[in-house]
Amino acid sequence: MILDSKLFQPDSGLDSSSFLGEIVNSLKKDDPLCPITVVGPSTYANLSLRQSLSRNGFANVRFIVLPRLSELLGASVLASQSRSPLTPVLESAAVRDVASEARGALHDLRNHPATHASLKSTFRELRHLSTTALDRLGDQGELRNEVVRLYRQFRQTTSELYDREDLAQSAATAVRSGDASGLEDLGFILFYQVRNITPAEREMIEALGKNKLGAIFLGLTGDDEADAPTKVLFNGFSETLDAFLGQSDSTIEADTKLVIAPDPHQEIRQVVRSIIKKAETGIPFHRMAIVYRQRDPYARLVKEELEMAGLPVAGPNPDTFSDTAVGRTLTRLMELAEQGDLPRDTVMAWLADCPVRPPGIPKGQYSPSLWDTVSKKAGAVRGLDQWTERLTQFAISSMRSAARAELLGDISEEQAAQVRSEAEVARDVLEFVQDLGDHVPPPHDGSSWGDFVRWADGLLNRYLFAEADLPDSELSSLLGIKDKLGEMVAIDYLQPRPTQRVFREAVCEALQAGLGHMGATGKGVFVAPFGSVATMSFDTVYLVGMIEGAVPPPTADDPLVPDRNRREAEGSSAGLTLQEARKADERFAYLAALATAPNRVLSFPKADTAAQRGFYPSRWFLEQASSLAGEPVYTSTIWSLADKPWLTVIPSFEGGLMVAEEQSLADPYDYKLARLWSWRQAGLRVADHPLAKSEPLRRALTLGRLRNMGRVTEWDGDVSAASTKSNRLSSVSAPIHSSSSLERWARCPFSYYLGNVLGLGAVERPEEILSITALNKGVLIHDILETFFNTVLQKGSVPRPGEDWTDGHLEALIRIAEEAFTEAQVTGQTGKRLLWEMEKADIVADLEAFLVEDSRLRERFNVTPQSVEARFGFGEDSWEASEIELSDGRTVRFRGMIDRVDIDESGRRALVTDYKTGSITPYSGLNQDPLDGGRKLQLPVYSLATRQQMGNDVVVSAAYWFISSRSKFGLRPAAPVEIDDVSDRFKDVVAEITKGIGSGMFPANPGPRSYFGGFENCAFCEFDRICPTRRDVVWERKSADPRLAGYLGISESGEPEI
Repeated sequence: MILDSKLFQPDSGLDSSSFLGEIVNSLKKDDPLCPITVVGPSTYANLSLRQSLSRNGFANVRFIVLPRLSELLGASVLASQSRSPLTPVLESAAVRDVASEARGALHDLRNHPATHASLKSTFRELRHLSTTALDRLGDQGELRNEVVRLYRQFRQTTSELYDREDLAQSAATAVRSGDASGLEDLGFILFYQVRNITPAEREMIEALGKNKLGAIFLGLTGDDEADAPTKVLFNGFSETLDAFLGQSDSTIEADTKLVIAPDPHQEIRQVVRSIIKKAETGIPFHRMAIVYRQRDPYARLVKEELEMAGLPVAGPNPDTFSDTAVGRTLTRLMELAEQGDLPRDTVMAWLADCPVRPPGIPKGQYSPSLWDTVSKKAGAVRGLDQWTERLTQFAISSMRSAARAELLGDISEEQAAQVRSEAEVARDVLEFVQDLGDHVPPPHDGSSWGDFVRWADGLLNRYLFAEADLPDSELSSLLGIKDKLGEMVAIDYLQPRPTQRVFREAVCEALQAGLGHMGATGKGVFVAPFGSVATMSFDTVYLVGMIEGAVPPPTADDPLVPDRNRREAEGSSAGLTLQEARKADERFAYLAALATAPNRVLSFPKADTAAQRGFYPSRWFLEQASSLAGEPVYTSTIWSLADKPWLTVIPSFEGGLMVAEEQSLADPYDYKLARLWSWRQAGLRVADHPLAKSEPLRRALTLGRLRNMGRVTEWDGDVSAASTKSNRLSSVSAPIHSSSSLERWARCPFSYYLGNVLGLGAVERPEEILSITALNKGVLIHDILETFFNTVLQKGSVPRPGEDWTDGHLEALIRIAEEAFTEAQVTGQTGKRLLWEMEKADIVADLEAFLVEDSRLRERFNVTPQSVEARFGFGEDSWEASEIELSDGRTVRFRGMIDRVDIDESGRRALVTDYKTGSITPYSGLNQDPLDGGRKLQLPVYSLATRQQMGNDVVVSAAYWFISSRSKFGLRPAAPVEIDDVSDRFKDVVAEITKGIGSGMFPANPGPRSYFGGFENCAFCEFDRICPTRRDVVWERKSADPRLAGYLGISESGEPEI
């Protein structure tokens, strides 16, 4: 025995470095320079213990972890046998290889990554079992038998490699035989607070003990559940080597505080405030720790909040290689390779999210957002041929459009240059996509791992930023990823001839490895999971996320080897972990974290506001509350203890500012918010605070105040101050209008402002569609009818009123339709084949019905088609623009395209029809108001153009014709409206609309509630998502503005009937 007793009472908790000092002092009493090696529970614990022990002046004390000791004592023996280490990469490869031959219940899941992960975990446990125990486990049903069979195959596959257990076994053998090298340098070995010792490691420790070269010290928490595995371990060692137990001193008072926060963000901000307050009293940052059990969201949230506050951070980095920009670049490239056809969506997401350097494209010419926009406009979806065809066509058509529009004076030189620049961008995108097509395809399945590694490495070299342009953190990640790729070359030994899918899975799994450490331990606030801080020493520890269901987490049974089968195979005595042991480990990790500091703060968030989910306090949080209260505390009663000095309840974000006033503030934002809150609490106006005089707060306060006013302001649609400075706000300065633009203002002025004044608009994503869109279907039917009528008009074969269309006409119409269908398919408009076949059948049925209904229409109105797709206001080869003179002397001109004009035999009556393929319901109001409150102006505009073309003595009537069986080929208005009947009202409506545009009034009008939910004016508006949620409330308030009286006069008179 080295010390006098097997039971010690440390001066403080389980982390007592002073007690370790007593042991070291006892070992060194005869020789202060004799070497001693302390084998601690973790690298971080060893660093903490070393720092604490160094204050006592001890020399020649070495700190290592258990696997490192095994390596020092046993690796040379294994190396002499030409055995190599079983790295995680090789281990995963071997698991995938044996899993591919799984039978029975595992057969259908043999290639799933989750199956591989489960097998790997189970294999590591089975590694501890004896042959007898394995046999016993294999006898317990088909699934267990298959798992044992696969494990034995795994061991055979990796027989020339060594793992942690092999190292420990080799070390134990070397110690027993006296052949262990380096023992003199290690000196006496003290195993301090080590847990989860494997059978072979136990043999090594016992061999050292028998040679009087080692002893073990284990700590107790005083909790029966947490201490059970420790006591079992102690009893197992006590007969073979010097083993000591350390019991926490229950008489030591700990200062424990509890915090209840509204959400995790406020919880961590409160922790940051407390840390800064303590730092101001002289406590170093490295003497404080934040620990968590639930990785998501706390690992990153704590790191981000500390960095935002400018505080140093240390501890295990929660991020993995896959989280880095370099890791994402590689995985996205392999995703592109697996998809094969370069989907536009995947390519653009990769460019937007990763540090990509397009080969051959100058840095100034590359803009991911612009490339995304241009590729959308070009209509590229997937496939190198389609990329080439559509980008080339887009570039050509853009150049032609720019030249023609500039020649006609429709756009300025600057606008033409912008269009041409998009053509150049299209060529750059095409060059890049073609480069991807040359280099992204992987080696063929069955190539070597070396071939795949060289391919992946080549992709990184070709497309990733130059190393000089990468930040240090990403450069470090790049080197680490290349190291992991390099390791994969050796997999040919275990899993030859991989497929592309296998290689990608291997890379993705390798990238799940952690990035190592963040910060420098001993210089920043330590942040880590509960289980990483045992035996460390701090002044204050914050245990965050104390949520029921997360602390402790549920212990799920292993689906491959459940507890009942583990027990029958000798359970923990055979090396298998049982559920009660996992629960004990959770409890121990929690209590060990508590014991790291005399000042403990436990916090709990009431809810996750983003997920709209409430939480309950952990049973261990309530346990601490009960201890502090001196009576049982439950979830339902803890709120009544808010007045206790040990409990802080933060009810809301505002409540957090109240607490912040009593502590140090987390960051500049915290400071500003706290100052403003105090100002308001004093009864003063926030707008009068000095901070409110600076941007952007001043603008935010102004926005809030003006948006609550009962008139339209510059914050919600009044741009009258610019009405005299911009031609875009002058309705008469524009050379010509379309009816749809004025309809847009009548429906919602704000939509007009965004789309027609600012020129904004959503660029549709051309990704693969299931079915042809309603818009494309409508255009398709229009084109079919235009071609058909132009053909019969040129041939002079149009039937007279009262005559039906012939079978020959029907055949011609269907032939034209089939040609249009083929073109639509080629341009990628039609979607999935089965759905397209159904759509085609519907369109053909409607076209057949159309000829029948058309005969009835011609007979009813005694007319014959004369013109189709008649263009007016477009200059050469079109009719003159329609023109009206308003009562105030202004002249407004229109352009457009009329689907069809029919005339009677006298030539003195004309019928204008505008085809519609959608629902007839939104047009129901035309029976009461043919202008629908200014929202439907096509009919009078088209009628005016027709009259101007045919003469003022022609009587023109017009209607929308819904050319589908679904709408029963109805007309709206049911009786076509004559232009003379609505001329005066049409002029008044146009005058009011152009006046509103010219005055710069653009409030958002959502319209009435829709039958299907939402608002009628917002249903198909591309700007719907950027308008306020309570837009109806805002409109009700703003509509009281007297300046909107004229607008309300036209819009409310035409509310549609549903």
